[in-house]
Amino acid sequence: MSESSLPAPAMTRLLSVFRTARGEAWLRAAGVVLFLALTLLIFYRVPISNRFSGLWGDRFDGGIEASILEHWYNVLRGRSWFSQTNYFYPNPGTLGYNDGFFLYGLIHSIFRAFRVDIFLSSALVDMVVKSIGFVFFYLFVRRAFAARALPALLGATVFSLCHALFIHAFHQQLLSVSFAPVMGYLLLRAREALSAGWGRGYAAFGCGAAALYSAWLLTAFYMSWFFGFFALCCALAMLLIEGQGPYRRLLAEAWRFRWHSLLIVAVFVVTLLPFLSVYLPKASETGMHGWRDALAFSPRLSDAINLGPGNLLFGGMYEQLCRSCTKGNYELLMGMPPILVYLFVCAAAWALWKYRGEHAGLLRAVAAAAVVTWLMLFRFKFGSGWELVFNYVPGAKGLRVVSRYQIFLAFPVAVVVTLFLQRAMTRVPSIFVLLGVLLVVEQVGTSPGVNSRAEELARIAAPRPPAECRAFYVTKARGQDSGSDLMKRYPHNVEAMLIAELRSIPTINGYSTFNPPGWDFEDPLRPDYLDRVRAYAQARGIQGLCQLDLETLQWSPAGF
Repeated sequence: MSESSLPAPAMTRLLSVFRTARGEAWLRAAGVVLFLALTLLIFYRVPISNRFSGLWGDRFDGGIEASILEHWYNVLRGRSWFSQTNYFYPNPGTLGYNDGFFLYGLIHSIFRAFRVDIFLSSALVDMVVKSIGFVFFYLFVRRAFAARALPALLGATVFSLCHALFIHAFHQQLLSVSFAPVMGYLLLRAREALSAGWGRGYAAFGCGAAALYSAWLLTAFYMSWFFGFFALCCALAMLLIEGQGPYRRLLAEAWRFRWHSLLIVAVFVVTLLPFLSVYLPKASETGMHGWRDALAFSPRLSDAINLGPGNLLFGGMYEQLCRSCTKGNYELLMGMPPILVYLFVCAAAWALWKYRGEHAGLLRAVAAAAVVTWLMLFRFKFGSGWELVFNYVPGAKGLRVVSRYQIFLAFPVAVVVTLFLQRAMTRVPSIFVLLGVLLVVEQVGTSPGVNSRAEELARIAAPRPPAECRAFYVTKARGQDSGSDLMKRYPHNVEAMLIAELRSIPTINGYSTFNPPGWDFEDPLRPDYLDRVRAYAQARGIQGLCQLDLETLQWSPAGF
C-alpha cells in the first residue's frame, strides 16, 4: 500500500464517526464554539486587540454601572444590604434610583473574587452576558422551530452582533436583551413538559423562568419590561390567529398540575418581592417619567434604519439613506441595518401566510407582535401608538428612552429571519451564503469611544479613609471643568460612587437617572459648593463627614 493511500481509510473512519448521533452532536457543539468565538472577536475586537488596556465608555455611565456591580460584591461579602448602596447617603433604598444590575453583579463578584480589577471585571461581565444570549438563541430556535444548526448559528450571530448594541455598549444594561432567549427557552420547555404530562419538568422550568424574570427585573428594567410586554402581545396575537382552543387546553393542563402551577406562582411572587421593595417606593417618590419625556425619544419611521455614521457597510451612505432621520439625539441611533429590515418584512409575510413548520402558531404570533409593536413605537404626524402603551400598560411610565425597544426587537426579528433563511438554504444554498455574509457585515460598527483603564483606576486609587470618617463628600475631579452639563454633573459624583463602593464608606455624592430629594451636588467649581454640602449634612444630621480631594486623593476633615 502506498503512502498516498494511507489517509483514505483514516478519513473514512473519521467521517463515519461524525455520521453518528454523538458525532453530529460534537460537530454542532464545535460549530457553536466557533461561531461564538468569532462573534465575540468581532463585537469586542477593540478591547481584545488592546489587551483590555482601553475599555469602551466614558467617565460617566460606565463608572456608574461599575459602582453598582461592586455594590453586589459588597452585598455577597456581607458589607452592604442589597437595597442600600454606598452613595446618596443617608437616603434609604438608593439602589432604586437606577437599574439594579443584580445578575451582572453575581458574575462580577466571581471575577472580583479572583482579584480582577473593577473595570476589567465589568468588561468581562459584558462578554459573559453576550455569550449567554448567543448560546440560548441557538438552543431556542433549534428547540422551538426545529431550525437546522447552520441557520440557527447565523441567527444567533446576527442577534448578538446587533449594531445598535455595539454603538451603545457603554449602556451595559441594554446587553441584558441576552436574557430574552433564555426566558424563551425556559418557557418553551415548561410548556412542552406540561403537554407531555411531566409535572416535575413543568415545575422546574416554570420556576426557573419565574425566578429568572424577577432577577432580570432587578437587573435591567428596560429589557425585562420589553420582554413582558412583547410576551403579552404574542399571547394576544396567538389568540387572534389560533383561537381559544390552545388556551383552553393550556388551562386544562395547568389545572391538572395545579399544585405545580401554584408552586411556580409562589416562586414568582417571592422572588419578585426584592424588586418591588426597592422600586415601588422610588416610583412613588419620583413620579417616574411623563409622556413628553418619552415622546422626545420616540423614533420616526425613518429611524428604523437609523444607524448613524458609525456603520462599516452603510456609514458612508448615512445621509442618503436617512435624510429624514431625527438627528442630534444619540439615543435615536437604535435602527436596524437595511438588509435585515428588508428580510424581516419578507420573512414576516412568509411566516404569517406560508409557514407550516414546527410551532407555526408561535412563529406567526412572534412575527405579528414584532410588526405591530414596532409600528406602534414610531412617531407620525398624527401621534404615536406608544402613547397607548405608555398610559395603559403597567410599568411603561418607567421607560423614558422608548427607542431602546428596537434593541429588544433584535431578538424576535432574528428569530423570524432565521427560519426564513433556512428556507433559502434548502432551495438556493448560494443565496443563503451571500445573505449570511451581508447580514453579518452590515451589523459591524466602527469603534465607540475608548477610555484608558489605567487612567480610570488611577482616578479612584484613594487610600483607606481615616477611622473617624463615617461618610464623605468629594471636591472637583481631575480635569473637570464647567464647560458642559455633563462635566458639571458626572466626573466628581461618579468617582465618589466608585470610591465609596471600593472602600465601603458612604458618600453623599452620586448621580443617577433619578436623584434623591434635596440632592444638589452639581458643579463643584461653583463658589457655593461647600455651602450646599454643609446645608445638606446639617439638614440630615450627618456626623463624621470627611472631604476627599479627587485631584490629590487626600482625605481631610469636612472643612466647615
